[in-house]
Amino acid sequence: MNVMTGLTDKPAAEDVMGIQAYIDGLYNFITTCATPMTISIQGDWGTGKTSVMEMTKKKLEESHQPFVWFNTWQFSQFNMGEQLPVLFMSKMISAIGDDSSKKKMKDLFGKLIKISAGIASNGLISGSDITELMSTDFLTEITKLKDTFQQAINAKVKGENDRVVIFVDDLDRLAPGRAVELLEVLKIFLDCEKCVFILAIDYSVVSRGVREKYGDDFGEEKGKSFFDKIIQVPFKMPVASYDISSYVKNCFENIGLPISDEKIVCYKHLINHSIGNNPRGMKRLFNSYLLLYKIASDDLLKDEQNRSLLFAILCMQSSYETVYNYIVENREEIEKTFFDDLSKEQSELFAKLEMDERKTGQFVVFIRDVLELIDTDGKNSIDDVEWYAFKKILNFSTITSANVETEEENESYEKYYRYKHKDICRNIILPEVNRRFAPICFEEYYKKKHDIGCWWVYVRNDKGVLYNNRLIRFGYELCICPPAR
Repeated sequence: MNVMTGLTDKPAAEDVMGIQAYIDGLYNFITTCATPMTISIQGDWGTGKTSVMEMTKKKLEESHQPFVWFNTWQFSQFNMGEQLPVLFMSKMISAIGDDSSKKKMKDLFGKLIKISAGIASNGLISGSDITELMSTDFLTEITKLKDTFQQAINAKVKGENDRVVIFVDDLDRLAPGRAVELLEVLKIFLDCEKCVFILAIDYSVVSRGVREKYGDDFGEEKGKSFFDKIIQVPFKMPVASYDISSYVKNCFENIGLPISDEKIVCYKHLINHSIGNNPRGMKRLFNSYLLLYKIASDDLLKDEQNRSLLFAILCMQSSYETVYNYIVENREEIEKTFFDDLSKEQSELFAKLEMDERKTGQFVVFIRDVLELIDTDGKNSIDDVEWYAFKKILNFSTITSANVETEEENESYEKYYRYKHKDICRNIILPEVNRRFAPICFEEYYKKKHDIGCWWVYVRNDKGVLYNNRLIRFGYELCICPPAR
């Protein structure tokens, strides 16, 4: 067995999602398209935008294609957001051109900073400073800087079809207004020949940033116009094409746990109906699973069925937190039929937890898969032993939840034997009652005798029996001690 290690949030260097065709297509487009060209890599957080850029960069390195990589997140983390345009320009200057062109660009850039700083020191951030910024000196220096940058690019490339690829990662992690500011600086260079810009930013971020920077008067249409003016080709992350089966298998191999093909299908269904095809979300899920696997006692996760059930509960914890928290907080009161109710979209709990229609429909499909895992004997009903096993694993899963607490070990220990006693009542006492009298309704409950450390199990005939014209209520009491610990 492999050494069990966790999964880091580092971008993937290799294709583990089965999207190599997309990587190859993006690379071929970048290296053959007309220039200048600007491409946006679009997708939600955690969908793998940086991984796609890293794999594309790796192919550029292998073909000795010149590129520049700029990560905006590294700078914004240290409250350097206001300096991002300056830092980006400095990075561009340092990465491109020979020493002579670098010095010339730095001198020109220094003049621009001085002009801007002089305006800012006078408190001019309105109509008058716009006029001054657009003065002849400022525009002249901008033009010189752009021309010098173009000359450096021309010197950098070797052939007619060569180009410099400039990656700008994590733009969508910036405050939307800051992201738009950086895009406006980029516009100076975006129309430079032999340049291909790859920007990790989503349209929604740009739209919000335009409104944040210019006011609500700049609505959806103007935000889209701003985006379209900068981006020539949008590349949306192909999350629907991710090979989740391959990814699940790869994750289990990385954490050192074997898995059958049948269970891969099960895990894929659970993931599809919970966290979805988000690599970052799946990494967090597998790390939580690995942590609990290392903590668990040998008997808790000894069989694959229990491990699958824990995985399903962690999917619920990650994606349906309000339902998960409700179940954990009310685990002593809810009955075995609880999930039968949840498998129907009309459950009152969904309205109580304010789940929208889309989330509700997705959860109903998910919980049906969970029910199949709880029902280990496949009888389409959950018995006491199966219900106890589920609640035991549910309680264990709270270790990785920030909002609920685990039970004390002693309480779980007591509950285990209470369920065992319930089996004795059903399998031994009830048949004897039915044999001696008639089929009856019965109820089981438990009273702990704290002074002697035992449980008294009382089985009662609710209706009683008619004996000599008298209604006699009767019951059995059975004292069972748990084994010594």
